[in-house]
Amino acid sequence: MKLKRWKQVNVGLLVGLGILLSISLIGLFAPWIAPHDPLAVNLAARLQTPGWAYPFGTDHLGRCILSRIIYGIRISVTSAMIIMFFTMLISVPIALLTGYVRGRTDHMIMRIIVFGK
Repeated sequence: MKLKRWKQVNVGLLVGLGILLSISLIGLFAPWIAPHDPLAVNLAARLQTPGWAYPFGTDHLGRCILSRIIYGIRISVTSAMIIMFFTMLISVPIALLTGYVRGRTDHMIMRIIVFGK
């Protein structure tokens, strides 16, 4: 009977994984996907509106905004992964300690964590 539950498709999970995978792939292949160099200054093309050459337009120095967003994905995903790693480095030992010891220690750690929120 429990096997039927595992066969159900979680649409939200699949959509979230698809979005996360596509963003990660765009960041991974940024040098080949980005239409322009994100750091190249082109004063002749400054403050252009979106068009075929610059799909999101340009900034005050003539840099392609779309290229800067695509390259920015790399920094955002990397910093998120580093933050998640250090969060797990702190929280997993606390959770293991709480689950192993139980009793007064469990209640004390639980109260500290709830108070911190």
